[in-house]
Amino acid sequence: IMQRKAAEYFDSVISRENLTSDHNIIVTGHSKGGNSAQYTTLAAQNASLIDSCYSFDGQGFSEKAKVEFERQLQDQYQVQIDKMYSINGENDYVHDLGIAVIPSDRTYFVATPNGTSVGGMHGLQYMITDGEIILDPSNPVQQGPMGAFAKKLSAEMMKLSDEDLEDCALSIMSLMER
Repeated sequence: IMQRKAAEYFDSVISRENLTSDHNIIVTGHSKGGNSAQYTTLAAQNASLIDSCYSFDGQGFSEKAKVEFERQLQDQYQVQIDKMYSINGENDYVHDLGIAVIPSDRTYFVATPNGTSVGGMHGLQYMITDGEIILDPSNPVQQGPMGAFAKKLSAEMMKLSDEDLEDCALSIMSLMER
């Protein structure tokens, strides 16, 4: 529901503000907002007007959703995917949940400060300073151990039935939040 609402809101802004392809339209969000930005780039009625999508620590989708996007968009699917970028904390544990649609060559990591608590590894505060993203593509940061662990765990979880996946995800998120 949140994803659909994000796409509907985007379309309402396009309509209300009379935005066209002459405008530079960028969608972005953090965590669930990053996932919603990706969804909007793939599913909004006016998605073709989007120039770029920046997902900060935003998770992927289910395999079922990915296949449905590919089916519905056909040739336009890759065009929309090519507008997306993923920017994540090196030890973020959310962005690798689900199936990534953003290619690895447009996935970047930002260093997580030493001593950051587990909860803080998913924060946006250390990715932006003075309105600028702390990202130097010429000096790439590699995914850290916590992020790599989350990626492996998510890959195994995605093999579960829908019911077991939901139970597992809720249990793990409860632990992470504590």
